[in-house]
Formats: sequence, C-alpha cells, structure tokens
Amino acid sequence: MIILGIESSCDDTAICLLNDGKEILAEKKNDQNALHAAFGGIVPEVAARRHLEVLNVLLRDALIEANLSFEDIDLIAVTHAPGLIGSLAVGVSAAKALSLSLGIPLVGVHHIEGHLLSTLYHHEVEFPALGLVVSGGNTDLYLVEGFGRYELLGQTRDDAVGECLDKIAKHFGLGYPGGPILEKLAGDIREDRYRFTRPMLGTPDLDFSYSGLKTAVIYHFRDLGRPPTDAELPHFAYSVQAAAYEVLVRKTLRAAKEHSTSRVLVSGGVAASKLLREMMCADHKQGTLEPYFPPLKHCTDNALMIAYTGWHLFNRGVTHGQELEAAASLPV
Repeated sequence: MIILGIESSCDDTAICLLNDGKEILAEKKNDQNALHAAFGGIVPEVAARRHLEVLNVLLRDALIEANLSFEDIDLIAVTHAPGLIGSLAVGVSAAKALSLSLGIPLVGVHHIEGHLLSTLYHHEVEFPALGLVVSGGNTDLYLVEGFGRYELLGQTRDDAVGECLDKIAKHFGLGYPGGPILEKLAGDIREDRYRFTRPMLGTPDLDFSYSGLKTAVIYHFRDLGRPPTDAELPHFAYSVQAAAYEVLVRKTLRAAKEHSTSRVLVSGGVAASKLLREMMCADHKQGTLEPYFPPLKHCTDNALMIAYTGWHLFNRGVTHGQELEAAASLPV
C-alpha cells in the first residue's frame, strides 16, 4: 500500500510517500523560516499563501523521486487539525480533491497524534509510555497506552515552550526561530549563571506555564537598563534554555513515577534541542527516564508522521470522506 502524507498545519509544507507503513519512498519539505524571520514569528496569511505555491511542486517532485504516478497511490493521509486554519485548509482541500479524482480513501490525521507516533516509526517501544510533545505551538504531556489510546496528563496554560523561546529571542533582537538560535549562541556553555525562574516546577499537577519565564527574562535585563552584552549572550542563552527544559524534565519524571513507566516519547520541534536531549538522557543514566526521540529532521513538522499515523488509522478501519474539514483546535 502506497500512502501519500500531506502536512500543512503551520508554516511547513511537507509531502511523504510511504510504502506499507515501513519504507519511505520519497520525502519533500519546504520550511518558511526565512519568509517569516523578518516578522519575528509566523504570519498566518503569508503561511497559507506559501502552502498554495509549493504543495503541488513538492508532490510532483516526490512522485518523480519515487518513480510513481498518481495512479499508484492507495491512501491519502492529511493533517486536518489542529493548526492555522488557512494553512490546514490548503492541505485538506488538496487531499480531498485527490481522493475524489483518484477514487481512493482519505484519512484525516490529528497533528498531535502524528507527533506522538512519529517516534514509534523509528523505535519499538513497549506500552504504556509517556508522550511529551514540545514545539512552538504545543507543550503537552500524555499517557500513551497504545495506538489511539491517549490520556492528556498536562499542558501549558499559556505560552508553549517553543513560543516562549521565540518571544525571548525576538525581544532581544536575536532572530527567528528562537530555539535553534539560543542553542547556537550557548554552544558548549553548561553554567546556569542566571538561574531564571522555573514556572510551576513545584506545583502538584502536571501542567506547564512559560509566559512567566519570558517575563522574568525580559524584566531581569530591564532592571539592569540594558540587554545582555555580547560576552554575556552564551550564558544568557544557556540559562534561558535550562530554565525552560528543567520544568519539562521534572514534570515528565513526576508523571513517570505516577504512572509506573520510564518510557518517554519526545517529539515536536523542541525535541531537536541538544540540551533537552542531554537533560533527558541524564535522567536515563540514573535509571529514571528512558527517552526516545525521532531523528532531528522528523522532530519538526513532517509528512512521514502523517502518512504513518494515517496508515495505522486506516488499518483500524478509520476513513473520511468529502465531509472532512480543517479545524483550528481539536483534542486528540
């Protein structure tokens, strides 16, 4: 079975052709980082227009690379929620048109379920496990008891962790996206000189909050009357990341103890962070967490996770028709 995966939930346009849920035949992706860098964040209307411009080109190139035609596709899987409504609508409209014209089944995939399963494409993991989805739009912690069996344990009450890093980088004129820029600035620094606040670290629940970290960082330097100097930037960048990620690790550790599992599926763009991986693996060495990460290119939004999840859904009897609609928000 040849599955076509389409992802366009935010600012990445991605196509994947997957054979029987196992073999990647072709992957194509267009990210819009350079396009949105001037604005310091994603502009929804600009993102949607770019999806329109590149989706057909990526699909054509993927078919050529895989030496396939449209008639070889057996199933279409597309992200239909959650995300930017204009961006989602581009992908869903294309998927529905292809499904109708080719007479093949269509499966709508929840973007977060795609992230949760992305790690399972690369690793065999026993259930139950925890699922930590961390990105510019999400900071969610799930109990994963099997395919299609997820319980939300905690989520951010305000900013997502990646959003927080973006806003801090933007405020200090460092560029976009914030996470990779801060990581590059920090380099090999591992001294937490500033000890910024860790919001909600000590609360008994498993929720997160990152607006307070953003405010604390901004006010620290506002009180000094100046931004960090060039010499201070590496320590500044490390301390921001350390504060953000310590909460992720400690809350995940608490959830692992509460649910008697050490296995953690870590996905989303922030899962590509070298420092977060180090901190998760440090707990692994102590025998408390067993983290699993996708390869770096499959941490950020991608179409492999959509094709793979769509394949699992189809095998469980899930299909959709022309009634499938994009939805900006929708629980898993």
